[in-house]
Amino acid sequence: MANDYFNTSGAPSPGSTGSSSVIRAEFAAIVAGFDKLPILAGSGGYFVVVNGGATGLTSTNVITASGADISIGGNLSVSGTLTAAGLEGFLPLTGGTLTGALSGTSAAFSGALSAGTAAFSGAVTSASTARFSSAVYGILGSRQGGAYGGAGPISTSDDLVLENTASAGISLLTPNTASCALRFCDPESNVAGGLTYTHSTDTLSFITNATARASINDIGQFLVNGAVYGSIGARVGGAYGGAGPSTSVNDMVIESNTNAGMSILTPGGFTGQIRFGNPANNAEGGIAYNHSTNTLSLISNAGTVFSSTGVGGSTISGTLTTNALTVNTDTATIGGLEIGYRNVPTLASAGTAAAVAVGRMYINTGNITLPNGVFAAGDVFMVYNNTGGDITLTQGSGLTLRLGGTASTGSRTLALRGLASVVYVASNQAIVTGAGVS
Repeated sequence: MANDYFNTSGAPSPGSTGSSSVIRAEFAAIVAGFDKLPILAGSGGYFVVVNGGATGLTSTNVITASGADISIGGNLSVSGTLTAAGLEGFLPLTGGTLTGALSGTSAAFSGALSAGTAAFSGAVTSASTARFSSAVYGILGSRQGGAYGGAGPISTSDDLVLENTASAGISLLTPNTASCALRFCDPESNVAGGLTYTHSTDTLSFITNATARASINDIGQFLVNGAVYGSIGARVGGAYGGAGPSTSVNDMVIESNTNAGMSILTPGGFTGQIRFGNPANNAEGGIAYNHSTNTLSLISNAGTVFSSTGVGGSTISGTLTTNALTVNTDTATIGGLEIGYRNVPTLASAGTAAAVAVGRMYINTGNITLPNGVFAAGDVFMVYNNTGGDITLTQGSGLTLRLGGTASTGSRTLALRGLASVVYVASNQAIVTGAGVS
């Protein structure tokens, strides 16, 4: 029975005799063979391997067994192909723990790696790229550059990296009555943030501070805290019961089956705004509400064209054009003129009429010149002689001043307490008439 453990010196013939030295040598060879076997004491659960010198067997605690569990304390090196079926057939992974590193020159998992509750506390590494089903590249641990041709991930986000030379993705597959979830956890909460897709309602939910704050439902509506409905993109009909928005204004739609609205909330000393911009100016138009002054402003061509305090004061900068203007209050002011009262705004005595006089009345205590080139056709104002004597309405240089109802031109006299109306029919021609005008 020649072998690496014991070789007999020969088989004695029946009835023959031998010396004690030969018998002792035979027993010594048997003892030497037993010495090549591992020691049992203290080696419970250890695996048996051939020693480094190939001179005997020895036990090792790199691989240990306890019941149905096998633990690997060192590195598991694979020079060929390690299949999941082969791995499960060799190691009872369910409930097992691989505490070392799983490495291989070109480790390939051609089947599904199904470990049940097996824990891989070490890194899955490879001299080349570890391949799962020869399609998706997976790397556990930091990488600098890779198969996709760019730099590796940032150091704070490299615990799990999916890399491919083409498109890459992650799929969570469940029955259509279940949900898929991605969670962001901290020591205080195992659901501090995350995403959840509920197949039964086809709803994607966004979680912050352990609460679902927003969601997108199966028809594209965007819900925030279950209150405001919104949809991104074109809609044809919807929850409110009518047609969808115009295709030119459907980038953001707020839709509800009851009242709808949008709120911009800021502290009291700040401003809420909606701006309209283009490549040349990111604030060319807009609406702004200043909480510190309680002023609502309309912005056009990058400037405020209208503002209102909401308590009786409104300002228009520029021209207000409308088909009809209705003021449902006792008074209103446009361009400094009060409208609504049955009176004529008055001006203090002046030596020369100015453009501000249009629609007003001078209460003069002396002569007044009616100028050329200051007023336009249709401009009207009045002059009252607030003295006990005559005053002169002087024809300005270049102006033709006509006396109404006559062919007379030139400067006119306005008698004491007289009232003259001046109407410009052109910038260089005016008519004067009234009580006391001669």
